[in-house]
Amino acid sequence: MKINDKIVEKKVKSFQRNILKKTGQINTIPIHIQVKNKQSNQLKSVIQHKNKYLYITYLDLNLSYKCQRQNRKQNV
Repeated sequence: MKINDKIVEKKVKSFQRNILKKTGQINTIPIHIQVKNKQSNQLKSVIQHKNKYLYITYLDLNLSYKCQRQNRKQNV
């Protein structure tokens, strides 16, 4: 099952905005996005910030999976 790239993009951008608010800098570059632990549908996004790697887990990805499943059923 593929993850909706737009959902991932939104989450990465919102994380970047939060970093900007806290640090006043926008050195955040999304370098790698992958799914880990498919059973719990957790998405981990690795973001490089000042040569450090921050791991963010999105627990609400479950909702997007459900939406995608429903959309598929309607399209068929």
